[in-house]
Amino acid sequence: MLLTTLTGTTGAVHALTVTPADRVSVTGASDAANREISVRVRSALVDRKRDATGTVTVPSGAGAACDLAVALALAPELAHGFDAAIGELSLAGEVRCVQGIIPRLEALRDAGVKRCLVPAQQLEAGAVPGIEVFGLSHLGGEPRPLPAWAWREPEYPSLDDITGLDEAKAALRTAVTEGHDVLLVHEPGAGATMLARRALELLPPLTDEARLEIARIWSASGLPVSPALGRPFRAPHHTVSATGLAGGGRPVRPGEVTLAHGGVLFLDEVASFSKYALEALEDALDRSIAHGMDAHPRVVIAACAPRELARVERTFVNRFTKIGLPAPKRRA
Repeated sequence: MLLTTLTGTTGAVHALTVTPADRVSVTGASDAANREISVRVRSALVDRKRDATGTVTVPSGAGAACDLAVALALAPELAHGFDAAIGELSLAGEVRCVQGIIPRLEALRDAGVKRCLVPAQQLEAGAVPGIEVFGLSHLGGEPRPLPAWAWREPEYPSLDDITGLDEAKAALRTAVTEGHDVLLVHEPGAGATMLARRALELLPPLTDEARLEIARIWSASGLPVSPALGRPFRAPHHTVSATGLAGGGRPVRPGEVTLAHGGVLFLDEVASFSKYALEALEDALDRSIAHGMDAHPRVVIAACAPRELARVERTFVNRFTKIGLPAPKRRA
């Protein structure tokens, strides 16, 4: 029997148990997921001219990310001594990328795993400290150590790039530095979006630990992670739903408030957001503060036209520091 460790994107750790059988049989997940995993693993093993026999029990919800672990549990001679593996398999045995590689690896590390096989293309796996990761491009191939991962600070757009708007820039600098959320009151074309994007420059540099927090969220959400990952800038359209803004649903997905963790959440045309979306956002922000939750933006910046100010002030945005922008100059 070979025990191979599995994780879900939320960090739950399970063990695969293998018993003899006359074919590949996967149990524990839904019937549809069982069939899909069985087909991929059987095809990949046959492609490597290996016996595709055995019964494997996987945790419910494990999904395609457990393909490689299932295949290695059935053919331990291909495991190269690794006791954990993460990866989806193609029918020809190629190891494909999976969502949530960073939280999966962190869960394995916390469970005591020292060495793990991962898809060779997912270089961000090397960002997880405390666990040795090797990349595998094809079932039965030779594992290769991933390149060293070193975080680097990205270049953010600078306030100095904007000519004029001196009073607004000074007010924004003060508000963001003091940790206040901001409401930009402006006419169309006054430069609200330019200012909002440059708020990132005003936030302190990220520590490696803080950057890994952001990477963990982006990895679990299927967003790309690079060594130059910095503070995020998220600007959802005003038609976004309450779930899209605050998160939730089935399956549960992070909302924009979570994807903006550590950075800026920009609500342009905030008066056009639905009442329910803004109430859900307010609740999510208040809960994150009250319970010390990590996943929340460092600064929320909203923008509206002067004629919409009375309506906007009936929402939680009335707590924000208001900054007025001069009307844009019109060409003669």
